[in-house]
Amino acid sequence: LHLSIRRQRQMCIRDSHKTLLFFCVHAMQYDLAILGNDEAAFETALAANARGLKTLVIVSDQAVSAWQKSRALQHLAQELMANHRGASGPAHCQSFTAKFPSYLQTELQEFNTSLRSAGIDVLNARPEFEPARALRLTFHDFSRPVVINARNIIVATGVQRTAFPFCDCRDQKDAADAVLSSARLLRHARVIGGGDFGAALSACLQLSGVATQLISRAHHDSATLELASSCGVQVADHPCDFQTDDTMASEQHIVDCRGRRGLTQGLNLSTIGVEADEHGQLWCGRYFETWCRGVYGVGDVVGFSPDSTISVATQAELIIDRICGVQQR
Repeated sequence: LHLSIRRQRQMCIRDSHKTLLFFCVHAMQYDLAILGNDEAAFETALAANARGLKTLVIVSDQAVSAWQKSRALQHLAQELMANHRGASGPAHCQSFTAKFPSYLQTELQEFNTSLRSAGIDVLNARPEFEPARALRLTFHDFSRPVVINARNIIVATGVQRTAFPFCDCRDQKDAADAVLSSARLLRHARVIGGGDFGAALSACLQLSGVATQLISRAHHDSATLELASSCGVQVADHPCDFQTDDTMASEQHIVDCRGRRGLTQGLNLSTIGVEADEHGQLWCGRYFETWCRGVYGVGDVVGFSPDSTISVATQAELIIDRICGVQQR
């Protein structure tokens, strides 16, 4: 009975704190709201904060970017490599699939902590656009949604790396989820592309007892690729337009990570007159502004922009310059 009363008190205190927090967020006017947990969201939030913009980052646990999963896979591969003693087989593969979710959760927590330590507000919620460019936030552990307004909004949700074909699946699905949900343990695998994500996934598979080959772009050179190679992954260089033949396509151990799908589903972009393309990515004009004034895209979620070839950090600076210029008029 005492334990039950104590838990009820704790829940009341927690709910009262959340109510106060949501009231403050609703009442506060932000210069900038950033949607997503991608690298672009992180870089843009820090750049905006450094320029004195009151910034809110909204992170949805239901839309985890390939960048976050890549970082989790890298750290998991480093641990597996440190503990690797030449053993392989089901126990190690099961260890990989069991540990990945906790590593991913750690990455998400560090993302939030790093931003908050810089003085940036972070909320874990599912955002949806409403008319007049408002944002409706839904929280999984709080029944009351919150509607906020920000002078500018940046979509930085990133992409997911899709895998096809894999383990008899016929529909594109997230590459990491495809591996984790496999009903059988692989003895060998061929990973195609995916940048750092593909390299980190290859390293984890190799250290889990799966003989892995990584087919990477010839110009892809990174620390993650070096990690995969040091783990024993057989790395083969191929041009970016590498095509799988019929024989390769029929092999169930292929993980083709070159597919990219923008994490824009559920944002209700059509409400503000913005439509994502068939890959879920945004088409933006100069300064990465969408067809809706004051709403921008940045990073991998942008499918087309006149300036899309520049680095994420430079993209962030261009957008912040644009926002500051608009406010100074």
